[in-house]
Order: sequence, then structure tokens, then C-alpha cells
Amino acid sequence: MHKTTIPEDQLKFAITLNRDTEKLYYNQRLIVDNNVLTEPRTFQISKVNRIMPGGIAIITLAQTKFDGDKDYVEIDKTTEEVIGLWADYFVGNTEATDPVETDSIHVEITYPGKPTIRVGSGYKKLAVNFYQGESDIPLMEGQWQFYIGDEDVSNLIVYSSAEVEENEIKIKFNSKDTNYGGKTLTIKYVVNSDIQASVDLDLANL
Repeated sequence: MHKTTIPEDQLKFAITLNRDTEKLYYNQRLIVDNNVLTEPRTFQISKVNRIMPGGIAIITLAQTKFDGDKDYVEIDKTTEEVIGLWADYFVGNTEATDPVETDSIHVEITYPGKPTIRVGSGYKKLAVNFYQGESDIPLMEGQWQFYIGDEDVSNLIVYSSAEVEENEIKIKFNSKDTNYGGKTLTIKYVVNSDIQASVDLDLANL
């Protein structure tokens, strides 16, 4: 019998959105720790929500295991103090070198107005955009997904083809059940496990 240990600690933080922080992407691994004893705490970004007023991004982290074959703790040889923590440092490297910043592809979902969609009435338009570094890149074919918690509610989504571009959708939450009011609709655009984005919309009754 094989036993698997899964760390369950999660963190969420808000950060000012700029050209540096917009490079944070889904599934990116980070080492976040201020007291390294045996091995540092390692996390993986599980959600990037960049749709907030005032240029704020909300980043959700799920804890993963430190991997000595891929991750690197840099120690000052004189003071023996930790001076650098690098996740996935040795991925694709044959020898230890200074970390190289790469322009990873990231995707974001945007929409006009407030983060709200009414139950059973009115359409909401959303757009998906792809970036590599600071440059826009063409739309990558993916799939729109809709959840309330862990429940797939794609069957309650009605699309409209009126006045939409290639990278846009226009949707309505088609239900007469007022119990959905006050819940959160999570909308995802998924290309693969490494390239995807999601936003949360509040469901409101009429």
C-alpha cells in the first residue's frame, strides 16, 4: 500500500497589480517562508483573480511539498544565513546558475461593470485575453467552464451570439430558483492545466 501526504495549508493575499505582479500565473510554484528550519514551505498558485477595483490582484496559494531535486535554498557561505529561496530553480537547468526570468503565457478574464450576474435575467459579457510578458498574443483555443462550489452548472448557462468578438462570450444564468441568489458563480477559461484563468461573479436575485 502506498501512502500519499498532501499538505492542505492555503493562503490568500492581495497585491497591487503592475508589470511585475501581473506575471504571477496559475500553477506557478513559490517558496514563501520567513523561518527556514529544515525545509521551507512551498506553495503553488491555485487562483489568480485580477478583476478587482483599484488595480488589485487576489492570489490564492495551496501548499505543496518542497522538492530538493527542483527547488534551491541559497545560503551565504560566510554567515550561513538564507539569502534566497527559489522554486523550480533546477527545472531545465543542468547546473546552478542565477535564476532567469522568463515570459510565461498568462490569461485573464475581464467584464464590464460590477462582479454580479442576475439569476434568470440579463446577459453578462466576458472577454478572455492572453499575454506573454507585456505583449498581447492571439486567442488560444480553450473551454469555458461554470461552477458553484464544486457543482458544474454549465447546464444553466445560456449563450447569446449577439455583439460578441472571437474572444468574448455573452451569458445568462438561466434559472428560476431564487436559492441561487447570494451564491458565487466561478467562471473559468481552461486551455490546459498550466494555462487557465477564473473569475467569481456574485449571483443576485431580481
